[in-house]
Order: sequence, then C-alpha cells, then structure tokens
Amino acid sequence: MDFFKNQIQIVLVEIRMSGRLNTMSRLIRSIPKAFDKEVEGTKDCSGVDRYRKTVSIKEKQMVLSISVIDPSDRLSLIMECKTADGVLMVFEMNEFSTFKIKLQQWPVIKEMTTRTNCQLMLIGNFPRSDEIVIKEQEDARQLANEWNIPFFSISCETGENVNEALNHLTKEIIEKVTKSY
Repeated sequence: MDFFKNQIQIVLVEIRMSGRLNTMSRLIRSIPKAFDKEVEGTKDCSGVDRYRKTVSIKEKQMVLSISVIDPSDRLSLIMECKTADGVLMVFEMNEFSTFKIKLQQWPVIKEMTTRTNCQLMLIGNFPRSDEIVIKEQEDARQLANEWNIPFFSISCETGENVNEALNHLTKEIIEKVTKSY
C-alpha cells in the first residue's frame, strides 16, 4: 500500500464455471453507491476491469482500487497479484466442490498466502438469498482455516456482507502494512 497516495490495491479473482453469470459484475453492482470507473476507462490495455471507491478507515480517507481479473488470463493474474495489497477469491457457494478442483489450477493464488505484504480472502456468494448451502459453507470455512485466511459469505443479489468483507480486508491490509514499517 502506498501511504503517500492513500491507495489500497485489491485484486478480485472470480473462480467461475463456464457459461455462468458473472458473479463479479453482480458483486460490484451490489455495493451501495457502486464503484466509480477509473478515469482511464473500463478496461486497460490488458483487458483488466478497474474500479475504485473511497472508504474511511481509522479516520483516514483511502481509495480502494479494485482490479477484476478473469483467472484464465494467467499473465494478467500474475502481474496484478505481484503488486496487490489483497486478493479476493470469489466463488459461487453452491459450486464449492467444483471451485476446489478449479483452485488447484491456480497455484499462484494460493502462493499469495505466503507473501507477508498481501492479504488473501475467500468469499462465497449465495446465488439466491433463499438458498442455504450449509455443507459448502462449512467446507469453505475449513479451507480458509487451513490457509489461515478470512472467509465471508455474501449475497451479490441483496448486497448482504459485501461492504463488511471489503472493509475487513482493507483493515487487515492497513494493520499488516503498518506493522511492517
């Protein structure tokens, strides 16, 4: 994190199944007051979507800059993760078993947990607010515990826990970076 610019860079990686509705776009839309598109446009030359939002953490105004990456674009994934303060891995809660299989294809994401200056968070989306997926939620929580990372279940449809997850990650990044100085 660059304290001089007061900007936190977070990478959102959606582990999605082909042919499914894009969870990430629903996640971005579900945040109250939405993200503003970056000045340089919707996509940069690498095809990465960029969004930003001003948040207030510990009485400081910070710019939360979010890059949304298609995990099949390995080069963009690696380049964005190298400079990220945090990585959010988002998946559909009712497809956790498939998510675990897909996750094995992305060792670079798991390696982020060993970087001291990067926070990793697992986020499970409930596709419909009335859908309860208890077994999958327990499995996701267990995986997060094994990796020693936070887990949040959210609803992109209702916006439930979306701000809480982003605020939690932002606070963890600030605390971790502050300790290293």
